[in-house]
Amino acid sequence: MALCSPRHRQPRGFLPGGSPRDPIDREGPRRIRSRVGHADPRDVAIRWNPSPSEGVVSYVLSIGTSSGSYTSQVTLSNPIVSDGVWSQTVQLEDSADQYLALRALDDQGQYSTYSNEIVVEGVGPPESLGTPGTPTLVTD
Repeated sequence: MALCSPRHRQPRGFLPGGSPRDPIDREGPRRIRSRVGHADPRDVAIRWNPSPSEGVVSYVLSIGTSSGSYTSQVTLSNPIVSDGVWSQTVQLEDSADQYLALRALDDQGQYSTYSNEIVVEGVGPPESLGTPGTPTLVTD
């Protein structure tokens, strides 16, 4: 599955600057980190430093079950910004490790290169408690 539609082709070069007509920074977002929530282990807070380029309209999170091979994507269009760090919570499958990387998307439909990749470990099946202990009948 292609991550870019034919309308959104990858840019050929990198033009630093920042005018809205220039392609966005090819370095992409600086770093992303994740925190698995305690209440729901599959709500994952994705945190990143934004692209320094002007014209960025959203971020696209790519997700896969092996490193560098992404099979789905989620547009992160309503992030929360706190102290210069952006974040948004996404839901991930819990059956396997998930590999995540982020790209910035500019107002011309061009994507940055992928950010660093992180891994969110899958949650295995619950451990068996084993055979229950034998109950004891109480007599008067």
